[in-house]
Amino acid sequence: MQTGRVESRDMTLAGNGVAIPVGFNPQVISAQKSYGQIYDLVNVIKTDHGNPIKMVFDDDVTNGLVPVTVGTSQGEVDPVITGVTLQVDNFSTGVVKIDNGFLSDAGFDLAAWLQDKFLKRFYRGASNLILAGDAGSVASLTGAYNTALTFTSATVNTLKYIDFATAIGTLDPAYQSNAAFAMSNATLGVVLGMSDSNGRPLFLPDYGDASGGFVGRILGYPVKLVTQLPGVATGNVPVLFGDFKEAYTFRQQNPGIGILRLNEIFAAGYETGFVGFARVGGVVTDAGTHPLVSITIK
Repeated sequence: MQTGRVESRDMTLAGNGVAIPVGFNPQVISAQKSYGQIYDLVNVIKTDHGNPIKMVFDDDVTNGLVPVTVGTSQGEVDPVITGVTLQVDNFSTGVVKIDNGFLSDAGFDLAAWLQDKFLKRFYRGASNLILAGDAGSVASLTGAYNTALTFTSATVNTLKYIDFATAIGTLDPAYQSNAAFAMSNATLGVVLGMSDSNGRPLFLPDYGDASGGFVGRILGYPVKLVTQLPGVATGNVPVLFGDFKEAYTFRQQNPGIGILRLNEIFAAGYETGFVGFARVGGVVTDAGTHPLVSITIK
């Protein structure tokens, strides 16, 4: 543990006789690891129940005006209507057991610390599920778009300027107003060294307030860090580009993560358990015109 800053010189005696400054609050130094921004990128809906929800897809983009012949009835031109059912699966954070003595003597807000741990487990787990899916009600975003609207990089085992230009040219303009590039930090490291034929950098960092959730821009489009995406290597899909909110819907039942305190089950061992439960699901929402483009490395 690393002690916090002490503002008072007054002392009190702890149970072991060691003098401790009044107002002393030990700090918990936690290991940090990003779970990326994919949860914020996709469309998230929150429901008070876990009942199935029907999501309807409408594809009418090929229909327009047809010539009229006077005296002739018009033919039927229907939009293509399909859909998926958005359900939820049950997930757990796993149980945390804490010595009852430590509960009394921790010296810091243990309840808030545990809540923070479980919230991070929820967002980390949700982010992993969105990208990889599971065997049940959570579909994989990358699994769908690796085979939907994808193209292969121009050069073996690397990314080039032309690949990002091709991605923009491949995505329909209807999706480009809310489009962003998604990649891992390792892939961003590769992009940082890239420039066009005139030596101008491809990536322009955000030198101002980064609270908007992006680290910079590529050819005018925001760059989001998605740590679960693979690095640049032959056969990998390290970059996605498009409108993620149109491409994927993640569902969570309120309150997102529910935390239970298990007082009795571990009482014989002088411990108290804590566990979090969540009910979530996810579907790819591609109505037919592919809101995302993926780049596969040659």
